Amino acid sequence: MTNETRLNPYQRTAVAAALRQLEGALNTVDAVLRAGGDGRLTVTASDIGADERERLAAQAADVRAALSALADACRLDPLVRDGRRVMAAALALAWEGLEDIRPTRLGRYGAVDPALAATLEPALTTLIDLTLALLRAVEGHE
Repeated sequence: MTNETRLNPYQRTAVAAALRQLEGALNTVDAVLRAGGDGRLTVTASDIGADERERLAAQAADVRAALSALADACRLDPLVRDGRRVMAAALALAWEGLEDIRPTRLGRYGAVDPALAATLEPALTTLIDLTLALLRAVEGHE
């Protein structure tokens, strides 16, 4: 099957989007099976034993192989994302979230204890400054 004879541009986009979504799901499966990418505030709990982990990893590999075969058959090119832009977007979104929890804005959810504000504001300022410095470095401005 060639995309020129079988897929019109809209179909091509739909197929590529669906396969990319599946590939993202497989990346999530791989991350959970590796069980080591968690952070301080997010922990993925799993009752998957070693034998089942191997079986699931093998099944995920089968799905990846079938996905790849279909992408090849449709002559789909990979979506190339600029790593700096991906990181910058994630950091900018995180910065926005940090700004949104400053004590003056947090008050929209109810009165903010002055002792909490005294602790939270300087910690947020530090975290925001560090995040923005990382963002500038990622963007190549540092």
